[in-house]
Amino acid sequence: MPSTRPRITFDDNGLCNGCQIWNQRIQTNWSDRRDELQRLLNEAKIEASRRGVGHHCVLAWSGGKDSSAIALHLKEEFGVNPLLVTFNQLIPTPEGIVNRNNLIDYGFDAILVEPNRDVSRRLSRHFFETRGDPKLHWNAGVHASPIRIALGMRIPLVFFAENGEAEYGGRLLSAKHLRNRDYEEMVSNAVGADPLSWNVPGVPNVDLAPYQYPRSQTASLPLPETLYFAYFFPWDGASNLQYLSRYISFQESSRGRNYGAFSGVNGVDDVMEDLYYYMQYIKFGFGRAWKDASRMIQRGRLTAEEAIDLVINTDGEFPEDSIPSAADYMRMTTSEVRQVIDRHRNESVWADSGGNRWLPRFNYKDAVNSIHG
Repeated sequence: MPSTRPRITFDDNGLCNGCQIWNQRIQTNWSDRRDELQRLLNEAKIEASRRGVGHHCVLAWSGGKDSSAIALHLKEEFGVNPLLVTFNQLIPTPEGIVNRNNLIDYGFDAILVEPNRDVSRRLSRHFFETRGDPKLHWNAGVHASPIRIALGMRIPLVFFAENGEAEYGGRLLSAKHLRNRDYEEMVSNAVGADPLSWNVPGVPNVDLAPYQYPRSQTASLPLPETLYFAYFFPWDGASNLQYLSRYISFQESSRGRNYGAFSGVNGVDDVMEDLYYYMQYIKFGFGRAWKDASRMIQRGRLTAEEAIDLVINTDGEFPEDSIPSAADYMRMTTSEVRQVIDRHRNESVWADSGGNRWLPRFNYKDAVNSIHG
């Protein structure tokens, strides 16, 4: 990963914090972790029965391959009855809807949280214009809604997939955050501020309820314990897809691959993802392909040389067909969207060559050569 990745740090040997944690994970006794998970789930079953609720845990579920694989692990291997909670995508894709329905048809209870769309459109445009992130508010909702529902339904346990800050290079707040997610993690890393401090014109605080993470000091009941499933299982997207495919059909991107990516299996459920990842490329100089390739290198599924060819051919691809839908959602013209994109270009990453032409200040092959010394 490049040094422009938010919150990434490197040690004196040039090893990023993600790889430092990875070196710890490859020495993990996964059998012990699985036993710990089984104990926690057994306790959750007992507590759910004591409270008179039928679901043993809540799973934050997008309908994508990773969270769907977790749902099946919980059901098939641990005999757990999870409630799947989805904070709906901004612009759901047909593929994403099919994938959600396929898993529900297999045999799960699910709740789809559909927030006020007028408010969501306002927030999306505001954060796109001010932060270059049209999904920042959605990320807050993804964090908050499973906790809010578990609290309201008195379900004792909540699962999220993985802590990206730990897995891929970021700010790990403490050792406990390898295992647990909480309000501090949401504010510090995922969203950047409590939603009640957003002060978005035309959006009163009363309309921000779906995005507010419950606090222990204001909740009438104890908050559910909230865990990262990847703490208990060796985390690998390719393995998750293989496991999922044993049970249900998973529909990949209708394009064959996502914009700016070399596959069509990640983030296929929201059209806005295409703009989101393109903005990552604009702001930080790396996009979807670089991110995916880095993870596959780490897990031994690609060599750096193989990855760099994929990145050169696909990273930073402009999502031409997705821009009109994204613009319409944010109540903008495509011209306005392009203006905002250029406004967020990082001057340390991009050089203005005149005539509205931008050239990257980096070279992928040089970057790989420097890594190999």
